[in-house]
Amino acid sequence: MNLTLANIDKVWGPLKALERKRLMKTMKLDLSREGKPVWYEEGGHNGLIGCATIVCGPSFEPLKPMGIFRRGQLANRRHAMFEIVPGYYLLFAVRYGPGPTIYAEAYQVKAVNWPEPGQPCADLEPFAYLPAAAMDAYAAADKKTETPNCREPFYYI
Repeated sequence: MNLTLANIDKVWGPLKALERKRLMKTMKLDLSREGKPVWYEEGGHNGLIGCATIVCGPSFEPLKPMGIFRRGQLANRRHAMFEIVPGYYLLFAVRYGPGPTIYAEAYQVKAVNWPEPGQPCADLEPFAYLPAAAMDAYAAADKKTETPNCREPFYYI
């Protein structure tokens, strides 16, 4: 069965959420208090599945977050908030069980659109492979996917 956005809900598996992100050409973003489009470094390992989302700069360098969350339910959730601008990269990774990371993919933000007032969306271009410049970000994502109940951001300055 070929995976499409129409039939992905019928497919069972640990990669369902990341496969949905991979197939999307646009992704809804959140707004900061200042009204800027933002996304988050998030993830961790819950005993069976580990996921990570890493936000990188134009050359896959670490960025300075707008905020780091220290209170509330942080385990395997959002840890740091980054402003999203065209040229930045989003790196998604997932680990199933104790083995190696089975899925990692980078997206470049091509544009940030506002189709509705107060709801920004990012146009994403997927990479067929991870470039060599992304190895530090990939290592941070890999470490985050194997950290049980992760509560800290890993890739920032």
